[in-house]
Amino acid sequence: MKYVKYAVRGSQPPDWRGLYAKVGRRWVRGGLAEPPPLERVRYAEGFRVMRHAREYLKTGILGFVPAQQPHFWFAVARGCLFDCIYCGGSREGYGFAMGRASVAVRDPAAVAEEMAQLSEAGLRIARLTHDPQMLGDRWWRKLFEEVRERGLDLKLYWESHRLPAPHLVREASRTFAALDVAVSPETASEEVRFRAKRYFTNDALVKALDALKGAGALVELFFLLGLPGETVETARLIPRFASKLVEGRGYAAVYPLIPYTIDPNCPMALHPERYGVRLIFRSLKDYARAARGRKTEDFIGHETRELSRRQIAALIEELNGELSKIPQSEAATLKLEFEEKP
Repeated sequence: MKYVKYAVRGSQPPDWRGLYAKVGRRWVRGGLAEPPPLERVRYAEGFRVMRHAREYLKTGILGFVPAQQPHFWFAVARGCLFDCIYCGGSREGYGFAMGRASVAVRDPAAVAEEMAQLSEAGLRIARLTHDPQMLGDRWWRKLFEEVRERGLDLKLYWESHRLPAPHLVREASRTFAALDVAVSPETASEEVRFRAKRYFTNDALVKALDALKGAGALVELFFLLGLPGETVETARLIPRFASKLVEGRGYAAVYPLIPYTIDPNCPMALHPERYGVRLIFRSLKDYARAARGRKTEDFIGHETRELSRRQIAALIEELNGELSKIPQSEAATLKLEFEEKP
């Protein structure tokens, strides 16, 4: 409310960091507001006054799903240690948007307490915003200890930035009722992956998957089309590589390619010349139009030196046809049970 009086008067507040103001016909940025300390953050408290809290917990990117077990994304940190060039939540991207120079990590006891609060509302699946491995052994061991002390019966999901450490996965499996870990090789080409600042080889990925056998976790594998350096030829290696990763591993599943819409804060959008990217989406209107898209091409907001927008869209559709032929019924059943089984 403190800014309303200035708007009514048509004057500029002395401190308007975090806001934009229109000066004549031009929008002027007021700078970055200082991020609040995470000790003050209480993400779960609003659920205590929500009329349809349980229904909200069954809602995701596909909207309300009656069969979905209640789930919630727990913010365990802000910022990132890494700079994957396609990610708006990268170290550079997050710093540009929020002014946070380093990663801020929440107290694991506070996160566990929020899990306990939402468990009272029927929560079954806890999803972590950050890879616990990135936050360090002391952090995730303390989180798991706090969860066990509270006697919580939950499933756990996280997206692994690096290859998941077997000892972390085993400890998580002992703490939670079920475990789902996402790993994103993004491409079959090591050169393209390294250029995107995802530093692991194909052989290392295969060995990591083998090390997780019997660890009690479902592993989901994700690929992305539209990275700098990816060609038609290297893109067409993805289905065979994906098949190799899941073959003989009933606990591993590969997802179809999801059209990647370039994030305006990701490094390859902030520095398109450096990465050989041509931006197509340049305004909020472009992104709003994409949100109403119907064709694969509608969601693609950039081109690379190697692939045009149309080529990226066509390859996504072609490769998804090949990926759909990969046998993975055992892992598909595990995923269905993870999301829908009480």
